[in-house]
Amino acid sequence: MTERYKDVEFGTLSDYITPDRFRTIDESMRSIPMGITEFAAEIHLKDAAKQRLSFKAPWDGIIYGCARDRRELKKKLGLKSEIETAYIVDWDDKFLFMLELEDSTEKPVAYVGSDDVIKLLEKCRKIPEQRINRKD
Repeated sequence: MTERYKDVEFGTLSDYITPDRFRTIDESMRSIPMGITEFAAEIHLKDAAKQRLSFKAPWDGIIYGCARDRRELKKKLGLKSEIETAYIVDWDDKFLFMLELEDSTEKPVAYVGSDDVIKLLEKCRKIPEQRINRKD
């Protein structure tokens, strides 16, 4: 495990991002400005996690999204800088939830369970392509 993440504690993703406040977007939509309360999100999935989804994930395993309540999360975590992007990165048996801040720093928040990430992706608002059940 990377040394700088060794002290990150295990948490619950829904303490930070919930399905009712998350939506997926197409990669081409990343350049379109988001709402004032939203921040960008990237979920990086390995093959095992991609197979658990009811929809087909991109070949590279990256699902782009937007989460709401930037100010609430900033306040909850005691951040001084604005949240730019949330990264949820597959670490095989868990995911690292990390924030990239406006001042170019990274803030590892917590490790979260893979079930939390799958639940987020299955229950959030999805782009049309992700509403179609996969046929492998």
